[in-house]
Amino acid sequence: MSQEILIALQNVHERMRERMERHPEYCAMLALEKSIASISEILAPPPPQPEATADQEIENAIAETIAAKVAPAAAPPSAPAAQRPPAAPFFPQHRVVGGQAIGMR
Repeated sequence: MSQEILIALQNVHERMRERMERHPEYCAMLALEKSIASISEILAPPPPQPEATADQEIENAIAETIAAKVAPAAAPPSAPAAQRPPAAPFFPQHRVVGGQAIGMR
């Protein structure tokens, strides 16, 4: 029954639209509505970007800080093992306490 009511209303709407389209004023109003809609779409601001929550901002700041400390952008790439100078032999070093060398460690 509800489907029949919907079909009847659609038929009434279609016949009413056909009668209205015979009047130039109605056609002009439709053209004006389409123009307004087109201009509104062009002038409408872009949809807002989802805002980052405080937790996301903190996570991003931590990630950037860690990335900067782990892999600094200005650090030159390390030389391959074949091009590195040989390791220096182990030499004992003096400990310095209060500006005086104490002994070997």
